[in-house]
Amino acid sequence: MDLLALKVIIKISALLATLPFVWMQAVALPMRHRTIFLTGQTLILTVVTILQVMESPIAPVIALFSLFLRVVLPWFFWECSLGVLPRIIIALAPTQGQILLESISTMLWSFLTQGAPSLSYYEIQIHFAAFLTVRLASFVLGVLFAWGVIRLAHLWLHTSDAQEVSQDAQNTPHIFSHSAYMRDVSLFLPFVAAQFPSMFVLFAIYPSPLINRPEILVVASILTGTYVVLDILIARTFYQMREAARIEAHAEALSNLIDAELKEAQALEAETAKVSRMRHDMRNHLQVIHGLLDLDETKEAASYIQRLQKSTKNESQNTEE
Repeated sequence: MDLLALKVIIKISALLATLPFVWMQAVALPMRHRTIFLTGQTLILTVVTILQVMESPIAPVIALFSLFLRVVLPWFFWECSLGVLPRIIIALAPTQGQILLESISTMLWSFLTQGAPSLSYYEIQIHFAAFLTVRLASFVLGVLFAWGVIRLAHLWLHTSDAQEVSQDAQNTPHIFSHSAYMRDVSLFLPFVAAQFPSMFVLFAIYPSPLINRPEILVVASILTGTYVVLDILIARTFYQMREAARIEAHAEALSNLIDAELKEAQALEAETAKVSRMRHDMRNHLQVIHGLLDLDETKEAASYIQRLQKSTKNESQNTEE
């Protein structure tokens, strides 16, 4: 195989392995930053792959810039509920595609050349590229299989959340708005579940002598096991994020309910104070009327009562308006 074709296979394999983890990072970003981050990272990684194949001298600089955007920049846009450890786990997630799929070629070559000196480094890379291609295909099959299971679980949780929210219509906008967040997490979970069927499919449809060698099996097992462990850590982090979002939604709904009750209590207190002032004024008016009657000022008392009735009527009309 031509050296250029070999480089293309290796770099494209690494690119395809890195993109899912970049998407996992994008899920942790707010919606307004997600599309921009994902599109920009995809374009930058594609440009880096092309420059590396062409052996451009600026490829390392662009690669470092891409790594900076992928690890450092999202740190400042993630939700405040994330702790330091979850941020580190998600920040390092895309690197497993590069570390495990590029540098492991050299380790495989050093493994195999000790017991099989007839195999050249490029032959090992060709077989390893085939190994990656088959694993990618099995990975897709696992995703399709796991997506159905996760989708059913998501529908069940979605229905459960809707029933819970229907019990309190006032809090519906605050709790139900996080269903989109739940959907993002559920779409991520197939990447974790797909690791297990991909192992069996891989060794079932690629039984070549090279893959079945003990050295290859050991390294492949380490590779798959590392994927599983790292993905479980990431899945656990996203689960914690989902629970934190749900708790924040309920806390926000409770806070709104408390604010509404407080406003109602303040309105009731103001009404009580108003009634108390009216009673106090009425007592004063009665004292004035009784005083006038005691002095036989009947006309003055009647005039006072008429003015009081007129004033009360005007206040009542102003209140209704």
